[in-house]
Amino acid sequence: MAAALANGPKIHLLRSWADRLVRHPRLLEIATSLLGPDVLFWSTSIFVEPGGDTDLAWHQDALTHELDDGDLAAFRVRLALTPTSPENGTMRFAARTHGDGVLRHHRAGHAAGRLRGEAADFDASATERHDVVPRPGQCSLRNMLVVHGSGLNRTDEPRVDAVILERFYGAVRVHLERFLSASQSNVATGQLVREPAHGAGTHG
Repeated sequence: MAAALANGPKIHLLRSWADRLVRHPRLLEIATSLLGPDVLFWSTSIFVEPGGDTDLAWHQDALTHELDDGDLAAFRVRLALTPTSPENGTMRFAARTHGDGVLRHHRAGHAAGRLRGEAADFDASATERHDVVPRPGQCSLRNMLVVHGSGLNRTDEPRVDAVILERFYGAVRVHLERFLSASQSNVATGQLVREPAHGAGTHG
């Protein structure tokens, strides 16, 4: 099932277990403590890193989701579904990079069969780095500006994680209003996990 759902942007709209996950009381408590009461559950994905020589370049999620310095009221949750370790390419954080703003990125390409993706322009060798090694059922949270990546999976087994993106509803509403003012075509929206505190309406 994980392979079939890999990289799906909104699994919570397709699977009841994913919908229940984003509404888990502990996750809601964390989300509202960080973002306030108006929380939009924006996306869910399953990330599968196969066994073999695959890795992911150092990057920022702010670039991936087209967020700028003024729209960073968001964070990502990464829930381990399988064991993680440096040997199977667990995620790594570059310490204190969230204070550097949105960095320039370049296309790292596919070197020697390795999945590289967009790479941040920064000196990883001069930065303190930390492996993130949650056990299955544990999760990590990250700011959208934290530079992170994953190492080579040197095992024969895939590493599987569920990734959840939470955003402040007010910031997303501004983007939707701008889009709607320019186009009346279909809009891909998120899902509110709680009703807006200020009667702003919902998008599902």
